[in-house]
Amino acid sequence: MIRWTDNLLIRFLQACAFKKDKTLACIKEHTVWRETALPPKFTPKIEEFLVSLKIYHSKFSRSLELFMSMEEIIALGLLLFSMHIS
Repeated sequence: MIRWTDNLLIRFLQACAFKKDKTLACIKEHTVWRETALPPKFTPKIEEFLVSLKIYHSKFSRSLELFMSMEEIIALGLLLFSMHIS
């Protein structure tokens, strides 16, 4: 469940030109999307993607490890993948 802070509500209001009905509809749509899309489901397609990420990571591990751990790379990959398939 998302925590609706003032800052988050203001972002939605700004995105919807401060129109109350449009903002409420957008918030409802976003809530439904979050409940269905997050966390990403582990499917064979995602497993294939993660394996490719691991291969990429092992090729360039020294440079990548300076910036991100393997867990962070996998989390980022899952997030990007879930955004791509939505």
